[in-house]
Formats: sequence, C-alpha cells, structure tokens
Amino acid sequence: MRSLHADLTTAQKDTSMTPYIELIFKKSGESDINYTGRLKRLVHIEQPYKDYATIVLNNADLGVENLTGYYVNVGYGYNTSSGDRSSPTSRLWVIQQSDESEEGRLEVIIYLAGVWDILAMSQDWQGATPYLYVIWNKTKTPYEILDELLGYFNVDLDSLGSQNDGIVDTFKPVFVIDALLFEGAKTIIYALMNMTKVYPRLTGYTGTSYIGQIELIYPQEGDSVDYEYYSDKAHYFYKSFWKDNVVRPNHFIVYCNRNTEDPYDWDDMITGDYEDEDAADNFMEIKSFHIAETIDNSFDADDRAEVLYWRNWHEMEWGMVIVPHNCGQELYDKVKVYDDRGA
Repeated sequence: MRSLHADLTTAQKDTSMTPYIELIFKKSGESDINYTGRLKRLVHIEQPYKDYATIVLNNADLGVENLTGYYVNVGYGYNTSSGDRSSPTSRLWVIQQSDESEEGRLEVIIYLAGVWDILAMSQDWQGATPYLYVIWNKTKTPYEILDELLGYFNVDLDSLGSQNDGIVDTFKPVFVIDALLFEGAKTIIYALMNMTKVYPRLTGYTGTSYIGQIELIYPQEGDSVDYEYYSDKAHYFYKSFWKDNVVRPNHFIVYCNRNTEDPYDWDDMITGDYEDEDAADNFMEIKSFHIAETIDNSFDADDRAEVLYWRNWHEMEWGMVIVPHNCGQELYDKVKVYDDRGA
C-alpha cells in the first residue's frame, strides 16, 4: 500500500469528499506542464503486467501543447483540511495525442503507456547479434537475473526485504532468452517470475534516475491487512463479490533432469511432486504434468511443483470490492470486508 499523508487518509474516508487528480507532465530538458485544471475524463488501468490510460483534456482556449514524449505520474487524492493532496501512481508516457473539435466542444485526447508497455516493446538485449542470445547457466538467482534485466532498461528493482519466498533469491536456474523469437522484456520477466511465488509490482516512483521502479510482492495467508472496508461505517464499500472455486488441478507433477547431451535420455529423471490432499478430498484428484528439464535435484523439483500449484490456486481465488477511491491501495494489497447487510 502507498504511504499517504494523514490528512489525505482522513479525507478519503469522509462521506462528502472533493476529488483531486494531479496531472503534471514532465520531459527531460523541458519545463513542467501542469494540466490538473484541464482534466475532463480519465480512464486509468493498473493490472499485473499491464498499465495504461486515456485522458481527455479541455482545450477550449486552444492552449494544450503537444504532449507526445512527456510522462506523468497521475496523482489521486482529495481536498483535505490542509489543502489538495494526492498520491502518485506509476509513470505513464504520452504515446499518442489527438485533437477533437465539434460545436461547443474542443478537447485533446492523449493515450498513455506505462512501464510494462515500455518493457513489452523493448528487445535490445546485450547478447551477441544477430540473435541476441543470452543464457544464465545456474549462475544467478531469479532476483539477480531480474535486477540485471531491469537495470539494462533503466528500471530500478527495489530490495527484496521481507517479500522472500525462499526461491527467488536462492534457486539458480538455467535461463535462456530465446534466440529466435526476439522476446520482449515483459515476456522474459513473466517467465522468470513464474519460477517463484513472488509477483512484480510497479511503485509510484517519481525520481529522475530511472524510468520506473518495480518491487516484488510475496502474498501470504499470514499477511497483515492493508485496508478494511465496511458496509456501515468508513471506509465504506458500495459492493462486494467473492468467489470460491474448487481447486483444480490439485496435484502437480514435474519431470526434471534430462541428459543435456541427449534430448531423449531421461534415465536419471527426477520427479517433483506436490498435492493438495484437502482439495482432492473435497472434489477429486486432478493431475497436471510439467517438464523442467534443467532442474537437477529433488529439492528444486519439489519446489517447482509447489510453485505451479501455488500460483494456480492463488490466481483462481478472487473477488471484487467497489469503494470510494482509495488513493493508497495497490495491486496485491490485502483487504478485508466487513458486511453487516442482511439478517
């Protein structure tokens, strides 16, 4: 969760709030442009591995400048007892701008891409041309590889801290950037994180040393609650929806340790295994089979089976809560809803 000024925390729980959205566009070598007062409409999406926005600005005075190439950290907030306050979100770049004119309406529409879109477009690896082939042969952990990749594109990786799953900073995989597909950085990062139980999240970084910052989050059952919402008191929620699923598959099996010299030699195969027996008893045993041919020990093989189960289970369980805008909530925050409606 984002750190908020105390007055902003108080204001956003009030029953009568005046929203404040800050739009200050920046570009190296240019003066800042503050279009906070020109905002007419905004759609801003923050998802795992995806962030983008569309902003409509009032251009009745024909004063909106060409913003292509500028970036903005959209700040969401409210008018508080100490004035307008906001909390910045991750950086977005203006990649397209259009002017619209009709009787009684002059607007500028800008389309913005975030750090994940920049990484999706980025393919300029350090490997030898023409294939840009890169391999880490059990020399670095996923955290170290991620730090190296992000550093190449000038994205900062925050320190791991308490968000440690025991895999991301210990397991050393054989990790290859595909020499033929010219994979983008986002695809590579997604594959790397799928070896672990952690998820990458963009921060509201506003500095100038990097184009953005990513932190790793390891969601756990014992995590403290970041935000609480109530049906009968602030912070109110309008609507909640929670869905429980039968966990399926519930038994993951991973075949490992193929002979590196002979692709058909599995004589020394190691099998990783993880089963949720409670889920199988509740429904039935559903197996899922996978290959991780370069893993060469039973400990890492079992870890991989558990990771596959863990990510499948967590990504099946989901819910929705609609609330007055919470300026501090982020992806992967833990929320709790208290609902006194009904008998």
